[in-house]
Amino acid sequence: MSQFSLPKKGSKIFFAGLGGIGMSALAQFINSLGYQVAGSDRDISSPSQADLFAKLAKQGIQHFVQDGSGVKAFAPDLIVFSSALEDDNPDFLAAPQTSRMHRSQAMAAAVDQSGLKAIAVAGSCGKTSVTAWIAATMRAMGKAPVMINGGYSPDLESVSYPGNFGEGADYVIFEADESDGSLVNFTPEISLLLNMGDDHHSKDKLEVMFKTFLENASHAVVNYDLAYLAEDHASKNTFLSNQADFSLSKVEHNQQGVTFCLNEEQSFVQTSQWGVHSADNALAVIASLATCGFSLEEIIPAMAAFCGVRRRFELKGRIQNVPLYDDYAHNPQKIAACIAAAQEIYTGPVLVFFQPHGYGPLGFMAEALQRELEGVLNSQDKFVFLPVFYAGGTTSFKPTSKEVCESYAKAGLRVDELEHRDMCQNYLEEEAKHYSCILIVGARDPSIPLWSLSLTDGAS
Repeated sequence: MSQFSLPKKGSKIFFAGLGGIGMSALAQFINSLGYQVAGSDRDISSPSQADLFAKLAKQGIQHFVQDGSGVKAFAPDLIVFSSALEDDNPDFLAAPQTSRMHRSQAMAAAVDQSGLKAIAVAGSCGKTSVTAWIAATMRAMGKAPVMINGGYSPDLESVSYPGNFGEGADYVIFEADESDGSLVNFTPEISLLLNMGDDHHSKDKLEVMFKTFLENASHAVVNYDLAYLAEDHASKNTFLSNQADFSLSKVEHNQQGVTFCLNEEQSFVQTSQWGVHSADNALAVIASLATCGFSLEEIIPAMAAFCGVRRRFELKGRIQNVPLYDDYAHNPQKIAACIAAAQEIYTGPVLVFFQPHGYGPLGFMAEALQRELEGVLNSQDKFVFLPVFYAGGTTSFKPTSKEVCESYAKAGLRVDELEHRDMCQNYLEEEAKHYSCILIVGARDPSIPLWSLSLTDGAS
């Protein structure tokens, strides 16, 4: 039972930062529960966000410029905000007496109010894909779970829904975010912990958060390497080890995607996804659904129904007949996994463009990213830094992409750096022909999908 609660149904709830992919997903969920919902965003006029706001409007969710005018016009009973907002945000200043609730607290309260069985997905890598995969597999088994996600599922996109939320019944599947420590606010039926990597916090801090996250659930499903965080849990299943409750072997690729054998060749699993990391994700999906009580005979055939998530190794087009993929990868492990997947599919060199999602994150992960790149890049692969994406707020503006690039070059990595993102088109005209595959990786910036598409041949 959550310690947080929303006001009575029918009340007005305002989302400060509505355009965030996780925020907009939660706004749709709360709207579906019978509340009046509106919100603001600093990127309200951005072309890259136009489709999102248009679809939210069709659901009755109003949107405003983030200058305080929306709060005054809507007169909400509650303001929901994310950790990206600072205390001097115009919406806060315009309504100083209005109650506020952090996004994760509102999620916990909404999930509890819905009465649905909750599956919360946490970890440094793979949360979005696994959340969508669990939901898609359930739908293929004849269930219709609610999904609240940080990515867009193509099979849930419609004229009114962007694809990061799906209405349903019985179950609700959602991401639990460790970046701001908010995952400890959830008390789900099942807590799924995928992994622990280098992104936002030190290992010691992550261990405390993830341990609490697992302890708060009725059932824990955890990567075997992290099972020590749930050693005292009364009900847990493990995966990703020969000693785990769910294991895999013989990971291979065919024309449809990655395949593997489950539990010492007990069953063969065919997926529609690529990369060894996708086999790991699939195993987590199986472990979670089996913990829910579904049989392997039901789960395994339904796994192939998952059609992926936008910006997860998404083919955008070609440049000089070289395929270009767009991926949300933004921490060292995700970036390495994306590169490894490309190497598994294509035999030639890979060209990677990385736009860091903040100065703080780049500084925090610089050493870990260097180690990952040293392990994954082949001699002819190249890693190109784009300028750091700045979303506003307080920052040191250090380190820059150029500074990190120069450090990597001194260490012997084959790297490059572009002063402006607009230089990428000309760079590709000269370089694309030398590579078998091109990757665009980075997070937070909503313009990346349209920009990456604009780089491809035939794009208008």
